[in-house]
Amino acid sequence: MLHRWPCRFVFVRPAWLLPVLMIAGCARYHAKPLNAARSAQALTARRLSDTRLIRFLGKMGVHPSGQWNLHALVLVAVYERPDLKIAHAHYAITRGGVETAAALPNPELALEPTFNAAPVQAIPSPWTIGPVISFLVSSLGARQAGLEAARDKAAAARTLIATTAWQERGAVRDAMLQLWLARQQRRLAEQEADLAGRARAILARRAEAGMVAEAVVAQATETAQKARFAAAEARPRIAIDRVKLAGAVGLPAAALAHSP
Repeated sequence: MLHRWPCRFVFVRPAWLLPVLMIAGCARYHAKPLNAARSAQALTARRLSDTRLIRFLGKMGVHPSGQWNLHALVLVAVYERPDLKIAHAHYAITRGGVETAAALPNPELALEPTFNAAPVQAIPSPWTIGPVISFLVSSLGARQAGLEAARDKAAAARTLIATTAWQERGAVRDAMLQLWLARQQRRLAEQEADLAGRARAILARRAEAGMVAEAVVAQATETAQKARFAAAEARPRIAIDRVKLAGAVGLPAAALAHSP
């Protein structure tokens, strides 16, 4: 339960208002509009060879030399993507809430008119304007309850940091596995197309020699065409999955164009 206890000070001359108004007039708002073109340019300019990124990886004990494994790419995602930074900022806000809940509330200053009923000849007017300072006093464990609630929020925000980091790792891992699967599918599809083409050529020579019927060659030709079509379908999947991996680590697709 909160109680507000006022403490009144009365001044005859309001000369102290001048510095207060001067201090209040010092604050200025400076608009900082978003520049979409500049943000897009900065995003597309990101590369794995960025010196600040390499310095960050070096501090984390990672020195990639052309081979970017899961651990290295997860650190790139931590550096480039905003999710973990937002989680840390939210935790900092909750920590500030704990400090605020633990501190005593500041007194509030207000201006209220005061009527002096005493017939004093030295005062030109019985009405004066003076400051009133109010103190907010908590009781019945309200302050301790607010402190515990703030600590619970900070603990939840700290857990969110670990959850966000694990989600970052999972997104990079899934994207890497998908890209690896696409490459394996392309390799197997190209091998199947090559073998189907060889089998069709052998059957065509046997058909010229009268050893097999033309229907067998036609069937082999259809099989070879399907295999070539499957290999052609597998090639663009690699580019698509590379784009997904680039998004998972927070880089443009061009940054991973020559990745293994």
